[in-house]
Amino acid sequence: GGFFEEGDHPVVGRHPYVSFPVRFSGGPAVWNRTAAPTLGGDNGRLLGELGYTADDIDRLTADGVVADRVLTSQHGW
Repeated sequence: GGFFEEGDHPVVGRHPYVSFPVRFSGGPAVWNRTAAPTLGGDNGRLLGELGYTADDIDRLTADGVVADRVLTSQHGW
């Protein structure tokens, strides 16, 4: 048992995640501490840490330099 661990994800809600396939006596009981990141979910925080302002980030998003979803219009989809 214990191959799957339950975790909360911002898109799919409570979800089983595959855990590390072995256990170590001195290791952690839970391997998955956070959900997988969503596409672009950390853009604002990371770009802010790099010195970009909110206006800079808005401009980069509008120009298609950064995104939080697949930009299908750029690929003809």
